Amino acid sequence: MAEALKIVAISRYKDPQGLRAAQTRFLKYRGFAKSCPIVMNLPPINLVDAQKLDAAVALFEAQLREHEITTPPRRFACGNSDSNSGPALCFMLVANAPDGGSIGVAYASSLLSLELGGVSGWLEELYVLTQWRGRGIGSRMVAEVIAHARELGWRALDLEVEASHQRAISLYALHQFQPHSRSRYYRVL
Repeated sequence: MAEALKIVAISRYKDPQGLRAAQTRFLKYRGFAKSCPIVMNLPPINLVDAQKLDAAVALFEAQLREHEITTPPRRFACGNSDSNSGPALCFMLVANAPDGGSIGVAYASSLLSLELGGVSGWLEELYVLTQWRGRGIGSRMVAEVIAHARELGWRALDLEVEASHQRAISLYALHQFQPHSRSRYYRVL
């Protein structure tokens, strides 16, 4: 009997057949047998609220440790998109296990782009706990980031990946991110 792979139904898909086709393509890409049944019963990926903020920050900290990045404690905050505060400057998404525990997190921020003629986005962080990788959670999170960025009217999403991180490169290519011909530089202030 084939092992069931649980996949969340992404609410942004209007057509259930389109969702099923996307999931099937992803499973084939990941090397799962065609006979692997898809059980759609995991909770969806949601925007981080005040109750989930500490869990999201803990996941970001785990990611930094995994990549051996030393950084001072950060305060995570985003403007929200209500009429009093103007457009969202950033957003965080969290993926939850069936027991409600946080297992993945994404953080995207906005920037005003002269080149693109408006607000664009930067997918700063995407992290899934090690024991939950390989189950399509990262892919669903990328899809949710793209959908939410579209809802906010962002014109594009940029990101960076370590050149040696082939798994992440493949994930983003699956979602139609293209390598840029320019080099990126930075300076700490």
